[in-house]
Amino acid sequence: MGGCAPRCIVSPDAIDLVARHRGLSFDRVPKCRTLTQSELATEIRASITRHHDPKRLVREGELFRALGFIPETFRYPEDLYPLYAGHLLAVYEQDGEEILFRKGVQLRRDLLGHELTHALQDQRYDLNQLLDPRLTSDQMFARSALLEGDANVIGRKIRGDLSCGELSEQELVTQLGSIFLNAKSLPPALEVMTTFPYLFGERYVCALRKKGGAALLDRAFASPPGTSREIIRFESETPSKSGDSSVESLGQLSLFIFLLPEIPVSQAWQIADGWRDDEVNQDLGRIQWSLRMKNQAQAMELAEIFIRLRGDRQRGWQIVAQGEKVILSAP
Repeated sequence: MGGCAPRCIVSPDAIDLVARHRGLSFDRVPKCRTLTQSELATEIRASITRHHDPKRLVREGELFRALGFIPETFRYPEDLYPLYAGHLLAVYEQDGEEILFRKGVQLRRDLLGHELTHALQDQRYDLNQLLDPRLTSDQMFARSALLEGDANVIGRKIRGDLSCGELSEQELVTQLGSIFLNAKSLPPALEVMTTFPYLFGERYVCALRKKGGAALLDRAFASPPGTSREIIRFESETPSKSGDSSVESLGQLSLFIFLLPEIPVSQAWQIADGWRDDEVNQDLGRIQWSLRMKNQAQAMELAEIFIRLRGDRQRGWQIVAQGEKVILSAP
């Protein structure tokens, strides 16, 4: 393997600093390795293979391809591994309880602190349980936002940056739109999906800390957010689908991403804000995405946008509005 070049060391001072900022103690010191990009890709592949049902990954790829989230020629998830390895600076791997740094990345204190926070989350809350592969995509967005937001806040504190959640919602939305338009490492939709937990997760965690300190944050880990809307709006209106691997929900974030290529960023965000629930069915011989909006007027608006802007990406799709629901059926 790549060994430690430069040597990767988790010092007692680094452990103490993260524990003090987070208000929790470590049970043990995580290991640390520095890997080449190719070796990191191999580790990411092995981790995903261990934790995820390959049949579900195939279905997810079919869904993302139908929605235009990945190109037709994109091999999902095979093409993700080298892209993620080039995209990530470091990653905490919970099975081996070790931090993996990509070779050539500067081993900064704040970056180490971010990954040590994930190690601390694992020791206190069990990341394998928090990131249960049976979760829906939307639940995974929400829980990832909690994890990454927490780690981002600690990284900021270690840098001496005491600001927390200072950017407005509109500024964060503008950043997501820019990331979509200028994506380089990943397909644009996946770039937004992977960035959302860091941007909006930090805002969510800062709001919890300001309202109730570390105690309220710890309660969020005990009863995690269930939708991307809860991260955005700090509210939860939908029943949990956790544990039912036959039900998929893409959430408000995915509706926003789906609209992005067709209309301006601010309009896509405003329309997606009407989302209240959704469900994907891939067992009908075709993909069906049923969305429930806040009211019938917003459902009609969404349906009209789909119909008006139907282009190559939606060619052959059936679009039906039923009360508060909009049902999209892919060809």
